Amino acid sequence: MGVQITIDYSWIWIFLIITGTFTFGLLPVIAPERSFLVYLATGIFSSFIFFASVLFHELSHTLIARKNKVPISKITLFFFGGASNLEDEPPTAISELKMAVAGPLASIFLGIVFLAINFVFAGYGIYNIVLAAIGSLGIINIFLAVFNLLPGFPLDGGRILRALFWLANKDMMKSTKIAVAAGKVIASLIIVLGVAEIILYSRISGFWYVLIGWFLFRSANASLEQAIVLPKLRQIKVSEIMDRNSFLDSNMNLYELFELMRNVKRRFFLVRNNKSIAGLLLAGELNFSETNLNRKIYEYLKPLDKYQIVKSSDTALSALNKMGREEVALVNDGNGINGLISSDDFINFFNQNR
Repeated sequence: MGVQITIDYSWIWIFLIITGTFTFGLLPVIAPERSFLVYLATGIFSSFIFFASVLFHELSHTLIARKNKVPISKITLFFFGGASNLEDEPPTAISELKMAVAGPLASIFLGIVFLAINFVFAGYGIYNIVLAAIGSLGIINIFLAVFNLLPGFPLDGGRILRALFWLANKDMMKSTKIAVAAGKVIASLIIVLGVAEIILYSRISGFWYVLIGWFLFRSANASLEQAIVLPKLRQIKVSEIMDRNSFLDSNMNLYELFELMRNVKRRFFLVRNNKSIAGLLLAGELNFSETNLNRKIYEYLKPLDKYQIVKSSDTALSALNKMGREEVALVNDGNGINGLISSDDFINFFNQNR
């Protein structure tokens, strides 16, 4: 359906942690006296089913968002679960409400299905370790739905809260600030709960609460900044924030580039060979050791076809969405590349418009 599914490197760690939790903690309790290999195989299976459930949750957000004309082109699985990458804010409170409700409903649906499978097979006298794991995953999905319904950004419950206030006061920004404030309160309470568990009961689970609370607190702040900046990015053009002075000569060496960068705070450069553009230089990847300083910059060029093309008349928001993980896009209005726009340009814009 044109949705890119991305696995962040941090996902590997949570996958191992969940596999370990099932293998060494949960499965030996609900299905005792099995071999370690059986626990391990079932633990790996359970982790895959868990993340398939997370993906199903995020896909439900994505499908409802697309029906309401909110673009989502990527879903990322990472340490804290999954995230649908919204490219813009929902246009109406009703569309926000529909999108927010879709995820928890999907998780509740899966929870009921998994528990029903467990119940039906148990009724026929069939009960093995895989069915035990599926039953546990049913409970976990329902728990995640309930947790996601807590009324604070960036949780789904926070989006529902924003949608309800938005319907009442007709002010999206004011409603966002209320939902973000609620999210910070909830995040702070989770952190306090974690600290209490650590101090009073010496439980390692307290560290999880602290970590989750910290993540939610930071995400709430990021959500507010996004809500403030996105409308502005929709109104300005690439031409207003693009870098037109990023051209270098291919005969420049690393020492000359190093001296230039002491005065110019840029990481991305277009390199000319005579009158044509030879490639893109990512200064942040270069090794400015003494032995390399006489080498020419053309030895380090990246091919241009790797990067997206935008027009100076495009909105800054559309350019940001096109850039993706590459951090830079080339500006071409049909008569050749006349500049670039990078993450640095957006950071400068954000700092000026806080």
